[in-house]
Amino acid sequence: MATLCYIRVSTKEQNTARQEALLRGCDKMFIEKVSGKDTENRPVLKAMMEYAREGDTVKVESYSRFARSTRDLLNLMAELKAKRVSFISEKEKVDTSTPQGELMMNIFASLAQFEQDQITQRVREGVDAAKAAGKYKGRKPIQIDEVQFDNEVRQWKAGNQTAVQTMKNLGLKPNTFYRRVETLGFNEAIGMTVNSKSALLRERRAKEALSQGQGNTEIAEEAAGEVREKPTAPSTEDRGKDSTEIIMKAGIEGRTPSKQKG
Repeated sequence: MATLCYIRVSTKEQNTARQEALLRGCDKMFIEKVSGKDTENRPVLKAMMEYAREGDTVKVESYSRFARSTRDLLNLMAELKAKRVSFISEKEKVDTSTPQGELMMNIFASLAQFEQDQITQRVREGVDAAKAAGKYKGRKPIQIDEVQFDNEVRQWKAGNQTAVQTMKNLGLKPNTFYRRVETLGFNEAIGMTVNSKSALLRERRAKEALSQGQGNTEIAEEAAGEVREKPTAPSTEDRGKDSTEIIMKAGIEGRTPSKQKG
């Protein structure tokens, strides 16, 4: 069981002597000269957290040297507790190995939750007020090139690239990517993509136009994205057939076939 002391100052010019004098009896000392506003950019703190083992004790001069917010403090404390490592803050006289120290941590957790609930409530009230005033438009939807999205998803589904690579190519986060896959990409239940969905939509509109008597068959089929050979003139064998059948074959509306001389 070791006592690990963490010392931090915000700049390289600041002196750590005061903290070192206060934190005596340390088995190992971790000294860091960096701003504490961002826990992710504190390599010495990370090294100490990884070094700590069950039964060890982390000692600091004050909470402000260890964390810059209640939320950061609670996150670090939770990590230490999971590793069965105690925590001591000299200035606040808190020792989590005692019932009093554990109580203090619970109070801090309750205050942090209260603070978060207050922030959430204020945000909700602000949004409601903005909506009532007609000023709230919501978050702008993310613009996505559907053609690129369709091609990238095809590559992913074909096993040519990973989902991570696909998201990187599209510049999307996982939650946005998978939601778009469901709404815009491959629909595995019916096996269609964005392009095929658009084709079906065009075909449906074309059929509606035909049912309402708008346009001829060739135009409707072109709107549906179909390719059709141009109709040929009626052959000799068709001359004796019903004129209605000839009109359908020719694809011409409102015109009767010319009569054969002789």
